[in-house]
Amino acid sequence: MKKKSYVFWGYIFMFAVAINGALIIRIFNLNFLYILSLYIILFILGLICLFLLFKSKN
Repeated sequence: MKKKSYVFWGYIFMFAVAINGALIIRIFNLNFLYILSLYIILFILGLICLFLLFKSKN
């Protein structure tokens, strides 16, 4: 049950990042490659945070 809740919060985090990214694109009209690199960095940071959460709980 606990692992499922972590996956659930991970999906919520990714959804929030996607919404924020869409708003940033609308507001600033930034370059697509810049946005893509920002997403990759955020995705890697999210994976590291989830890995640390799993490691600390187990």
